[in-house]
Amino acid sequence: MSSVRVKTHAYLYLIREREFLLARCNVFKLGRTMQAANMRIRRFNAYKKGSEVWLVLRVPFDFVVALEAQAKSSFRAAFEQHSDGYEYFVGDPHAMMRLLWNISDTAWTQQGVAAALPAMDGEPDAEDSEVEDEGQVAADPLLSSSKAYLTIVEVSDTQAALLRAKQRLSR
Repeated sequence: MSSVRVKTHAYLYLIREREFLLARCNVFKLGRTMQAANMRIRRFNAYKKGSEVWLVLRVPFDFVVALEAQAKSSFRAAFEQHSDGYEYFVGDPHAMMRLLWNISDTAWTQQGVAAALPAMDGEPDAEDSEVEDEGQVAADPLLSSSKAYLTIVEVSDTQAALLRAKQRLSR
């Protein structure tokens, strides 16, 4: 009997939970999750309805634990740690996203993955910008230099600033 290995993806994410959103506090949780490649990320279902997912980055599976530890260490140096726990930080969400992106981008570059990706010409394909929520795809100059890319979605003001990202690694 042969065993079948299920391909698993690993992700780092940044989320603002509903309680902090309602209190208008810039408190964000840095986390990680692993999910079978053919499944939607279910981890976010555990958060209360109304929580904002700001960033989701696919990272090399074998290094997700080390990358999360590196990200937490970098966040502790750059942002105030919140009393809710060691994964919670207070600060500018855009600075947090940039820092997390840089950690992820460095990991892929060191793994040689970014160099193996096809160069992107112009806009992503329709399948790359699949979004369940209403919104518009926004270009980010921070990401334009990388061969790996993110699709960032900005949602209407009534839903606050929900940002969702999807990193495409292969066709």
